[in-house]
Amino acid sequence: GPGPAAEAGPGVAPGVRAAIAAPVGGPGARVLLAYARAPDGRFGEMDVRFLATVAGHLAVGLEKERLYAELARHRDRLEQEVAERTRELRRAYEDLRTVDRMKDRFLSGLSHEMRTPLAAILSAAAFLNDYGGSAEDRREMTGSILASGRLLEQLLDRLFRVARLEGTTERPSLVEVGVEQVVGEALRLAGSPAVAVRVDPTARRVRADPPRLARAIANLLDNAVKFSVPGSPVELRVAAANSGEGLAISVLDRGPGVRPEDRARIFSPFEQGGELLTSKPSGLGLGLYEARAIARLHGGDVVYREREGGGSEFLLLLPPPAIAAAAEQAAAAAGGAACRA
Repeated sequence: GPGPAAEAGPGVAPGVRAAIAAPVGGPGARVLLAYARAPDGRFGEMDVRFLATVAGHLAVGLEKERLYAELARHRDRLEQEVAERTRELRRAYEDLRTVDRMKDRFLSGLSHEMRTPLAAILSAAAFLNDYGGSAEDRREMTGSILASGRLLEQLLDRLFRVARLEGTTERPSLVEVGVEQVVGEALRLAGSPAVAVRVDPTARRVRADPPRLARAIANLLDNAVKFSVPGSPVELRVAAANSGEGLAISVLDRGPGVRPEDRARIFSPFEQGGELLTSKPSGLGLGLYEARAIARLHGGDVVYREREGGGSEFLLLLPPPAIAAAAEQAAAAAGGAACRA
């Protein structure tokens, strides 16, 4: 017959005469409960053993379910980690491909740009070395050497400028300067092309790094002249922006424009458009990249806009002085952190 534990005692629910509680193994306080109804329900020794056996099997099943759930969570974590590592590797691979393509474009463009002046220098030097020639011939040859040497100097100077812009310690030296002074310097750097200049009377002063801003504008002018039909008009417009506290500098042309699929690409280093005019435009494809980098050093940007009636507009936007000063402080902080590192 049942022992005392199998008999109903105080606290048993009404209508229940006997109850058995068999512990279920594993973590947590779990039991398997069986009860017999009144008035004559009883549990025997076999009932107790059977219930203990059921509790043991139930414990094994629950433990298996716990282990399965833990393994499933671990598998899901591993799958997530593998997927994330795969995405990282794919991004790294794409970055490497981009760098490799950039390297190829750089080497191709550099060799193309250097070959012409080097050939001119070598041929002129060979003429001077092997032939006497007249004084006029010698002046022509030395002039060719000087011109080609200056072209190489400009090419290297642009490469070094862009390399400096990539440095973490580079930051603009902001001063207040006259807009017309900056525009005049930009025209000089661009070789004084025939450009229609219009400066709004409300945009007479700007807080900027004058040499760099002039260089950015000159690059936009170079680009407009290079990719326009000879003799077509190029315009430079300067107006106030951001409620009169910023500056908007537009360079407009009537060239072939830029195809929609190329409008982001042309701002990358060593990229060029202009296939409508020539298969290989002159230059390394750094002008627009440098102009945008300079604008962003000032807290601004350079954007492309399709011009109504045909042509292109490259808009250089400079922020209000407060934003420009914040950009300068951020650049200074980044430079300081790099130095401490």
